[in-house]
Amino acid sequence: MIAIDQEKLQKLVEEYKADFKENIPLELYKWEAAKHFQDNWNIDAEDFPAMLSRSLSKTANLLASMSNFPRKMIEKYATLYTEEIKELFSILFDESLDLKERIDTFIAGIEQVHKKWDVKGGRNHYQTFNVVSTYLWLRYPNKYYIYKPSVAKILFDKLGIEIKLTPLKANAVIKTYELYDSISNHLLEDQELKAMFEEVITPSCYPDNLMRTATVDLGYYLKKKKATTVTSSKATEKKYWMYAPGENASKWERCLKQNIICIGWDSLGDLSEINSLEGCKDELKDRYNNPDSSFMNDGLAVWEFSHVMQPGDVVYAKQGLSCIIGRGIVKSDYIYDSSQKNYRHTRKIEWTHIGKWELGNIVQKTLTDITKYPDYVKKIEAMIVEGKTEEA
Repeated sequence: MIAIDQEKLQKLVEEYKADFKENIPLELYKWEAAKHFQDNWNIDAEDFPAMLSRSLSKTANLLASMSNFPRKMIEKYATLYTEEIKELFSILFDESLDLKERIDTFIAGIEQVHKKWDVKGGRNHYQTFNVVSTYLWLRYPNKYYIYKPSVAKILFDKLGIEIKLTPLKANAVIKTYELYDSISNHLLEDQELKAMFEEVITPSCYPDNLMRTATVDLGYYLKKKKATTVTSSKATEKKYWMYAPGENASKWERCLKQNIICIGWDSLGDLSEINSLEGCKDELKDRYNNPDSSFMNDGLAVWEFSHVMQPGDVVYAKQGLSCIIGRGIVKSDYIYDSSQKNYRHTRKIEWTHIGKWELGNIVQKTLTDITKYPDYVKKIEAMIVEGKTEEA
């Protein structure tokens, strides 16, 4: 366990209790998922793939969120490579072995299986430390927890504990478990909170007598609260945006053909499900398994493209750092186009001007709000719309 500031922790617990009745009905699926797994798991089942699928069937967004598909992939592997996956779970769940060794062995084994399936390369197996910790929690919910990097980082930060999780790899799971052990022990002493749980836990829920899942839920609550404190920065006035249609304008032809603008970061899935800039940055930290990065520029681009940009805004498409190749008017709200192979985040646009205008010193980022530079905007508008050169 890790020594923690009990006063700081209790303040977080009081926040959690204050919103408990409103939030807990939406979160009981965690306790139900653990119970369902306990009721169905049998590694010696005659049909292992079917048993695995049944055991994981109530995990919901714990093993599938937006375009992140760990459950789908582990079920596929279990069907195609049954004995290998069965053996990996057998090792992962073997309590006689060192925990770090079990986690590393599972991920290394998955990578080997994945190479056999993904012959051409470029696909994702989604079996991250977060996912492996979820399997451990499902199997031993009275001992382990769900390790989600962005959630763990929030708890470490709020309790005044400095730590960089990413370089620790499997040890990040273990360090988080040590912190969570200390938190769960604290929760066990809170009789009011225990009584609140007793009122809502049903027979379909894992009883959670040691408050392990309650500890997980406390972290998720704090992450959700952090995300919702930052509100949308939408404004009513027309904005002007500098936009890169892919690296070196690699998506420009698609933008012209489909009358759209589009950006990457496809692993985030449907951005309409994210409700704040902080939420965008947290999702990027999770998807790229780098909770210590700020993801400031990436997060801002994703957030502004999906939530701040509005119909009527003006977009300048650029190529490189010196050339504008198009001007358009935004015609739709954000659209997540799952039919596309990549660059699925889109908006409809009417391209009003197509050509090449040398500007020089264009900002490097994918998307930049240049509204706050009115002289710069005026210069671009004069060059493109009115056909004036800088000298004119």
